[in-house]
Amino acid sequence: MAFLGVNTQDGKDAASAFSHGTLTYPSLFDPPGRTVLQFRQMPPKTLPTTVILDRAGRIAVMFSRPVLQPELEQAVVQLAAESD
Repeated sequence: MAFLGVNTQDGKDAASAFSHGTLTYPSLFDPPGRTVLQFRQMPPKTLPTTVILDRAGRIAVMFSRPVLQPELEQAVVQLAAESD
């Protein structure tokens, strides 16, 4: 399992050094939003958005609002338990 941020609004330094509590992860600096456009199911410019991809790289869960750790953890655990 890996986490990756895509930052479309903050400055480049904030994008590369982002953390969420004790979880730190890399974050791409993408002001034009090119990375987000690759996910066609995502509405553009809905921030913040948290996307969880399945093993095949498809969007399995999407939160188009701030999400708290228990909710995110539940979604990840549930998805990880699913078979291919």
